[in-house]
Amino acid sequence: MILNLGLLALLPLALLPAASSLLPPVPPPNPPPRPPPAPPDYWDGFFSLSKYTPQQLDVFTQRSRLTNPRRYAKRAPFYPQNLDALPTVFDFAPPRSFKSDPDRNWLSAPYRVTVIGVAWLLYPACLASLAPLVDSDQISFIVGSFIPSVSILFGTLCSVTASILYTRQANVQKTVSEESALLSSLTASLLALFGGEADEERAVKAAQAVADHIAVLVSDSRGTELLRLVYDCPFSRILSVVDEHERRALAGPDPALALSFAAPAVSSVRTQLSDICVLRSRRLSDEANFLPPTHYLILSLLSSMLLVCYLLVISNSLEVGEAPSNEGRLVFSIMCGIYALFLNFAWDLNSPFEGVYQIRRSQTAASLLACRKRILEHRGGFMRARIEWGFSDEGERTK
Repeated sequence: MILNLGLLALLPLALLPAASSLLPPVPPPNPPPRPPPAPPDYWDGFFSLSKYTPQQLDVFTQRSRLTNPRRYAKRAPFYPQNLDALPTVFDFAPPRSFKSDPDRNWLSAPYRVTVIGVAWLLYPACLASLAPLVDSDQISFIVGSFIPSVSILFGTLCSVTASILYTRQANVQKTVSEESALLSSLTASLLALFGGEADEERAVKAAQAVADHIAVLVSDSRGTELLRLVYDCPFSRILSVVDEHERRALAGPDPALALSFAAPAVSSVRTQLSDICVLRSRRLSDEANFLPPTHYLILSLLSSMLLVCYLLVISNSLEVGEAPSNEGRLVFSIMCGIYALFLNFAWDLNSPFEGVYQIRRSQTAASLLACRKRILEHRGGFMRARIEWGFSDEGERTK
């Protein structure tokens, strides 16, 4: 009897594994939350693109102009030692080209004379080298069909090239002028909105965001600005400061009265922020509309084909042992000079911040200097020592 009772007592323990298999599995305890990712290095890791190899940067430059430097105004007026200097007309002049002077020699008379002179000297040798390839039966086809087709294609491509590049520069110049003018108006609205003593910290934060955007326009590359747009957009920071100001007004003793005074100014600031973000996006899009190196390769090949066709026709017209005429030699030399000049012109026009054909930035520089003046003179200049303009005394970027 006692044995039976003992067996009955052990029966639940024997059935426990089978019963546990029928129950739903117990979920494991929640893992501890992952720590947030470390904030990005403000300048070295992301914004300076220093983590990329020179080969990668070269690919970026050729394909999408991400690393090409830009200067929509001179940087010197925003150096710490120059903040007290009054703006002059020299501050509105275009910045010095990033290219050295030898890279701009294609506009000089010695360069043109050299190209024409080299073509003049090589003309007889070119005719002699092409003489064995001349076939009288094919010259009529070259003159009647091939040369006109290549000439029309080359002329069309030259026209399209100039049109695309001129339109791009005009669009960038117009958009950045509107953006800088709106930035000056936004700066005045922000300083008026945060004009009280209780809003000093908000005024400093908003002015610092404006100063950061100015530093981007006068120094940074397009790729750096895109990274800032993702990680540290200055206009998003301004919007958060405006929202904080509005929440403080709502938390006051008389929210209705406070909002009645602040609502028009807040609405105006938000409208200006929306408009300036649209202009910035349009400018970044226009900056990317450049012509790839393949386009210039096609231009070079077409111009070379026209020169070779000209040499073939002239070589076919000469008798054996006959010297080429000086008239044909002169025409060939002038053609080489014109083709070389146009290719250099188109390549220079493809870089709106370099070389000879740069966008005009006097209005943009004036608007950015107006922003600087408003910030430095706000309420007796209390923000002069609290705003960082992003440059050291030597002109290096600091943030």
